[in-house]
Amino acid sequence: MTPSLRLLMLVMTAILLATLFNGLPPYLLRHRYGTEQKMSNDDNHGSPSCPSKFTTLYIANLDAQVSEEMLILMFSDFGKITRSVLAKDFRGESRGFAFIVFENADSAGRAMLHMNGRLIGQKILYVERTPKVEEGRDI
Repeated sequence: MTPSLRLLMLVMTAILLATLFNGLPPYLLRHRYGTEQKMSNDDNHGSPSCPSKFTTLYIANLDAQVSEEMLILMFSDFGKITRSVLAKDFRGESRGFAFIVFENADSAGRAMLHMNGRLIGQKILYVERTPKVEEGRDI
């Protein structure tokens, strides 16, 4: 058996065992490159009180059943939301990601800390902060 075939068999076995264990396939986080890595390694080290330019959150891996209203209800516990956008395809169905803009950076930081990795529906949320959108640009 070649090493690559053996590795493939080990990976498939691990996925099968993880699926049998909790009923869901394992969740893999994507690797961050360049400026994304720099943004997450700033001086605050993940503190909720992040720089004032980070009031917008990117939410990915959303279950298809999650509506914009549900997102607002889930995230409004952390502070006042000034804007939210759930991306939809040409049929009006969710594309699985959204943006939420909070009034202040502390609220966005708390929401990111508490909601990232949380199971909503059948999927685990991926929540990351994004730089503040410039005036005149649309998220």
